[in-house]
Amino acid sequence: MTTPSYYGKWQEGWYLCASLTTVVVAVALAIWFDQPDVAGIRNIAVFSARCALVLFCTAFAASALQALWPAPLTHWLKRNRRYLAVAFAMAHTVHLSAVIAFAIAAPALFDTAKPPFAFSILGAIGYLFMYAMLATSFDRTAAWLGKRPWQVLHRVGSYYLWSMFLSAFTIYTLHRPTVELHVILCVSLLLIAYALRVAVRVKRSQLKVQSTATH
Repeated sequence: MTTPSYYGKWQEGWYLCASLTTVVVAVALAIWFDQPDVAGIRNIAVFSARCALVLFCTAFAASALQALWPAPLTHWLKRNRRYLAVAFAMAHTVHLSAVIAFAIAAPALFDTAKPPFAFSILGAIGYLFMYAMLATSFDRTAAWLGKRPWQVLHRVGSYYLWSMFLSAFTIYTLHRPTVELHVILCVSLLLIAYALRVAVRVKRSQLKVQSTATH
């Protein structure tokens, strides 16, 4: 059995999760040391939110990518999607911490920037889903929950989080005079991730029909 190289092990499993989380936290700390003020906190919130989005979409689309285009890279993505999802939860926790810090440091400014109350409640539900999924991302807790409840939790939770990301960018755009480039890129990433999942369902349906026809 071949032993993985020192650098190779950081590209797999919990090592990958730890390295991605470390990068997000390190950059967030670097931003804070460079800007130890409200502007720095807001920059951390923006940076961590974008990192969380990329990690979420990668984990969300990993299985679909592997099903549509089997290759070493897509196999790697599917094999590590759990660890990418945990890294997403860590990045989004950094984002939540920055939002809370912003609310404490500048409550008046936060009141003008915060989303509508109803969306805040929906966002809180999203965090509950995220932490429930995080708690059941370990072998022991997944076994305790059971296969079917685990599948329901992670399927419903992932689509709920996807919808919350899309809603957040929609609300952000409605409060701006023009659509910003980073919003277009983020929304495009979300739509592509969803489209990949739809494409897999269509492909499997077609294969099922063909299999039935041949019999």
